[in-house]
Amino acid sequence: YYPYWKEYNCALEKLVRACHKWGIRVVEHHSASLTSWVLAENGWEKLEREFYARSKGTAKYDNWKRIFKYLTYDYKVEGIDFRSFMQIDGSTGEHAHNRYGTYSACYNNPDFRKIYFDYMKTVVATGIDGIMNDDIQYFGEENACTCEHCRRLFKEQTGYELPDPEHWGAFFKNFDDPAYIAWKKFKFDSTERFYRDIGKFYESLGVKLMRPNYSSCVLKQCPTCYPFDLCTDLWDFIFQENCNADIMKESYMDFFAEAIHRYAAGQRRGVPSMSMFYPNRPDSVYFSWALARSWGQLYTGTAHGEDITPIELPYRNFEKKYMRFYTAPEKISDIAFYFSRRTRDFTAQTFKRFMQHMIGSMQAAYASGFCLDMVMEEDTIEELMRHETIVLSYVAMLSQSEIERFTNYVRAGGRLIILGDFAIYDAEGRKRSAGEIDLIFGVPMAFDTATKLGDGEIYRMSFRPAESEYQGPVGCKRNEAETVCTTAIPSKWEAQKSGTGRVLHSIQAPKAKISCENDRLVVTTYDVQDARVMHIVNLADTISSDAVTVCHEDVIPNFCADAKKLGAMTLTLRDLPDFEVKKTYLVTPERDEPLPLSMKTVDGVIFVEIPADVFAAYALVVLEK
Repeated sequence: YYPYWKEYNCALEKLVRACHKWGIRVVEHHSASLTSWVLAENGWEKLEREFYARSKGTAKYDNWKRIFKYLTYDYKVEGIDFRSFMQIDGSTGEHAHNRYGTYSACYNNPDFRKIYFDYMKTVVATGIDGIMNDDIQYFGEENACTCEHCRRLFKEQTGYELPDPEHWGAFFKNFDDPAYIAWKKFKFDSTERFYRDIGKFYESLGVKLMRPNYSSCVLKQCPTCYPFDLCTDLWDFIFQENCNADIMKESYMDFFAEAIHRYAAGQRRGVPSMSMFYPNRPDSVYFSWALARSWGQLYTGTAHGEDITPIELPYRNFEKKYMRFYTAPEKISDIAFYFSRRTRDFTAQTFKRFMQHMIGSMQAAYASGFCLDMVMEEDTIEELMRHETIVLSYVAMLSQSEIERFTNYVRAGGRLIILGDFAIYDAEGRKRSAGEIDLIFGVPMAFDTATKLGDGEIYRMSFRPAESEYQGPVGCKRNEAETVCTTAIPSKWEAQKSGTGRVLHSIQAPKAKISCENDRLVVTTYDVQDARVMHIVNLADTISSDAVTVCHEDVIPNFCADAKKLGAMTLTLRDLPDFEVKKTYLVTPERDEPLPLSMKTVDGVIFVEIPADVFAAYALVVLEK
């Protein structure tokens, strides 16, 4: 939209002035390198249909005359050929397509960088409070970028040369070729450097801008080399997009796993994590709000043009009333899963072989009553020692420094649980022998029993699920003229509990347990100001048990206003707070006032009795100092 930059900034400046009068801070969000350059005139028809649909009929061709030539014919930006900025697909030597059906600029192109940073200077001049620079990724179905600038820099930095299209097939996704591994690392380095250069540019202008950022998917795979999790030290809000196309009722287990990562990343940075959902009804607003809050996150709901403010108001008022229970929550976790970025990025068929199984075991732990956290490659031994138990689930690639860190963790009293394929590759991709793996921590590891090491222990488990425990997302189009349906992925809840859940329970018990006739209640525990709080969420009647037809319009029954209240339940807490509990009570958006609860302590275990007919969907139990 280059021809409209001046008008855009003029409108943005007016918005900023108006918001600042009311004490509202404004964060501008744009795609840093995407272009709707469509190359051919018939491509305009597709773009016009999207304008029309997204704006509910208000955006038409006549409103955008100036970009028609810009998008469909040869065009110059600041006197430079627009096409010269684009990422190049190594398999074809042509411009690389992105997932949005258009094209993207390359971050190593000096002309693009100059024009982009000059443009950012004009955006900063509007008085904006923050900027989210989005979509800094390499596309072309992983074949980009091989432009002249990338080829030159790659040769200078690594000594390798990128092949031409004729020889691309032997190179592409050959994880045994050190040149291919070097190219993947080069692409991550390039996108990370661009994000960091943006920060340096802001500093050169003498401004301190908020920099929120999100990703919908970190744990599964990262084919576009999007450096979101490499740059968490830059972000002032770390959040996730729970995608608009994913049916919330069927897909939330996938969102949950990503939420564990975002919460942990936010804790390292000392900033909030957040979940962004796309609810549009009272039940879906309540459901998404309850999930986000129980995961220790802020909640944002957006409904693509629909006003859900009146629906959200009761939950926003509830938050205000009990703000201290939702501010800076410190998770009381049972186990922490290890996120191996090396396994995700530098092993072949990583999602199918490893990452889906890791995520599935996280989901199984959640379904089985465990409160989860996450540790990461960059974490120090001090961070590891904060966690009683760390699970290494399908951590296929392990470096020597990681081995030493985990050895020290166990020697100092930590517990490691190893699930699935483990340490089969070193950091360079060399395959380890079975004997090397058995002795990787310096002592022989037996299966299915504790291996003592110093003051700690290692459990290497032989269990492998017969099929993946991963509950993937279910998606289809929404906001169409007619309802679009798809087929559900049958719930894996029971298989998860009887599989990985059973294995984990054989080693340790959760710190918090809910006893009720409904076995789909989950509890997450946090320390907050002068209190310990337990979120209880009712997940019954959510994910379909069979492969039935589902759609975005399917109601989430327990989160409806007329939902039946739950029966009596007992909340058991094995981990006592480090303060004397003066008051115990329950709050929920489903009742106006707190409900005092009966609490007793027996042999160091707290029992809290919750009577019947109090809430149907969500409650917060408070142990107050």
